[in-house]
Amino acid sequence: MENRIYTVDSYKTAEIPDLDSMKKRLESEGLFVQKVSDSIGRGADFSIIGENTLDDLIGFAKKTGASIVMIDAVYLDKESYEIDLELEEDTSFLQKDVDDFNNTLESMDFTKPYDVFLYFFYEGAPFGIRYHNPELVELASMSARDRIRQFQEEHEDDMRKMIEERQRKIREMEDSLLEQIADVPDFQVCTNQASRVDFLKRFLDRPENREARELLQDGYSFIPASTLKGFGDRAWAIVKARKN
Repeated sequence: MENRIYTVDSYKTAEIPDLDSMKKRLESEGLFVQKVSDSIGRGADFSIIGENTLDDLIGFAKKTGASIVMIDAVYLDKESYEIDLELEEDTSFLQKDVDDFNNTLESMDFTKPYDVFLYFFYEGAPFGIRYHNPELVELASMSARDRIRQFQEEHEDDMRKMIEERQRKIREMEDSLLEQIADVPDFQVCTNQASRVDFLKRFLDRPENREARELLQDGYSFIPASTLKGFGDRAWAIVKARKN
């Protein structure tokens, strides 16, 4: 056997054979097989033996005097990859992609491992072979959130129209709110910026103005002072324009 050693990152791994068959083969060669989980074999310093075959592992184990082989099988959780989100009305164009992807998950066999390490220790370091499930490797290459971003990129025109429509609606809501504030007599006497900010704080704290508060927060858990100052100045400009 040619004793070439490859790192996991540089070696293309093969499809996973039947685990029970591999275990029986190893035991028939006089090796004790121990199943483990979350093992050191998953580390970056794990080294592949020869051509990444069971024969390579057995040959190297016998040559080095190893007697125990660890098997570490890694499984994926299907629910971690399902896309479960409530699509808003203006992003409904993504629904078919989401449904199609979730349907493909149903056809995948998650009872089979995603990754399998068979290894033993030689001079304190793990050496062995490694197998991947090609179908699940592709799935695991992208999170559910990243896959949604991919769908969005594939619908670039729809996303652009959706963003433009949202921005239009926000502008309409802002214009309506500015007019509403400018109509309030208590605001019309706020001749300086500090008094306008104070008015807006009290105005937005009222339960009936929850939507206005959410509009100005725009993703913040609070309303930045700069936002209140700018909005107050815009509403005051309307008050002044009406007087002229």
